[in-house]
Amino acid sequence: MKQKIIFTILSLIISANSAFAAKLHCPDHPGDDEKAREIARRYFKMGNVYHTQGDIIKFMESFECVLKLVPYSYSARYKYAQALDKAEQYSKARKQYSLFLNATPKTAKIQDLTKIKANIKKRLTEIANLKDKPLTNNEEEKRKTREFNKKMEAFKKKQEKEREKELAKLNAQKEKIKNYKKERARLIAKYEKLEQEKIKKLEEKINHLEKRKQNTNTSGQTEGTKLKDNKNTDQSSNKPRYKTKMNSLRKWGLSVMGVGVLSTIIAVGAGSYRYMAKTEAESKSNDDYDWVHSDNNSSVTTWKTWDSSEAKPAYENFQTATTIVTASLITSAVLLGAGTVLYFLGGEDKIQINKSINNAPADESKSSFNLTPIIDQNSMGLSLSFQY
Repeated sequence: MKQKIIFTILSLIISANSAFAAKLHCPDHPGDDEKAREIARRYFKMGNVYHTQGDIIKFMESFECVLKLVPYSYSARYKYAQALDKAEQYSKARKQYSLFLNATPKTAKIQDLTKIKANIKKRLTEIANLKDKPLTNNEEEKRKTREFNKKMEAFKKKQEKEREKELAKLNAQKEKIKNYKKERARLIAKYEKLEQEKIKKLEEKINHLEKRKQNTNTSGQTEGTKLKDNKNTDQSSNKPRYKTKMNSLRKWGLSVMGVGVLSTIIAVGAGSYRYMAKTEAESKSNDDYDWVHSDNNSSVTTWKTWDSSEAKPAYENFQTATTIVTASLITSAVLLGAGTVLYFLGGEDKIQINKSINNAPADESKSSFNLTPIIDQNSMGLSLSFQY
């Protein structure tokens, strides 16, 4: 739980540092000098605050913004030069110090101006040959380090207080428990003994497995494995195995049903042909009469005889197809019904595919049927008998 709290606080510190690292926003000149001076005053105060906090980057950016809004500000130029100097941007600092020395202030707001100019001249001599240093790798990192150290110091103090509270609680519990050290030592010794016994058992098992592995590699197969294999072989050889096979009655049933299906297919084909023959006969029967014109512009209908009719062959084909359809459907129904009965009356034979050691007879179950004709003086028929 404490580690989770530490990581949370560190992430908050890092996110706060990334937020502070953004460049300070500076608005453009509003077009009105009075409004520009009002905005510049706020950034002037903001720069002083950043200077007090030790944030050199924001201190420099604040007074840079003031000069952007009010370029003739004498005090802002001096502050901006100081910020550049502290940020080790010496080339820009020299330029701003020179502008400050050459300018003449309109008001006497800066106290001890002569002393300030003397200090500036001295500083210009000191930084005359100094080169600029990278801004990001110095001041920004220093600022982040300072912020981080402050947060960590506060966090450490908080953790120390919580640790002292926990230690106080633990000391109170120790006073309540008699013979605390003795009991603690006894429990530690007990669990150490149990752990050693467990480790010893595990080592014995590992050694036993290694010995078995070595014996298996040298002899090829241990005696126990051989006995097991022999036992399995004996059991598999002694146990009879069977397979099932359809008897002749069920086969006859399937054959009869196959003929019935074939008869149904014939009926369907004959029905299609019957429909075409009927259509042809109806079409040609309309041509079995002639129109005969008389001299007085009248007409007489003359019908053809059946023998000379063009519809006669088509009608005969229609009748033949009808007979075939009827016979096929009746035959199909009889055969499918008889085949279904024979299939369900028939069964499966159980046949042994291996023999036992004692050559015992196989337990086979068979089913059969007999179809016997019966003829006497007054009647005749068929007798169907089944055996299971």
